[in-house]
Amino acid sequence: MLVAVGTAACGSTAPNYPGATVPTAIVGEPYAVPAVITKPYVQKVLNALEAVNAQAARLIIARKSLVPAAIVDLESVDTPAELQAQEAVLRQESSAGFANFRSNPGLVHDSVTKILFSSPTCVYLAATRDYSQVEVHPPPLHTSYFALDERIASNQPDQPNPTPWVIAFLGYNSNGTVPRNPCMPA
Repeated sequence: MLVAVGTAACGSTAPNYPGATVPTAIVGEPYAVPAVITKPYVQKVLNALEAVNAQAARLIIARKSLVPAAIVDLESVDTPAELQAQEAVLRQESSAGFANFRSNPGLVHDSVTKILFSSPTCVYLAATRDYSQVEVHPPPLHTSYFALDERIASNQPDQPNPTPWVIAFLGYNSNGTVPRNPCMPA
């Protein structure tokens, strides 16, 4: 992710069971939802989503603008609400000339620390984020919270997100408390 902001909710009403049982994975699909959602699976998904985000970041920084190809990348990994939040922050960064971004940004490294909730359609997790390959003066490592929501099938077979997930929430509370679980209704 280029930034650590966002709001959106997943629609699941399933109880909070880390490692929830979900439909059986389809053999041969590397990102198919497994029978049990584990930290290694979620880590693999986040790595793939961050690779798409890094591709978008390189396009944006090279052109100093939120170019259409970068929007396609971001649309493939974010819900519409999360994309709006990302675009707002990118507009702020653009007005500053992307001064804190590396000229050829790499990946934000997310390290999954805990799965707080999982269901076949929504995963809520905590991860430590490292921006050192993206920003010239990165913030200290910190914990952010993600909600991954089931991705709606795309009519674009070549869309850049190889996973069945999109980021529906990415953020943290400034007071250090855990944000409300976006996978659960309010």
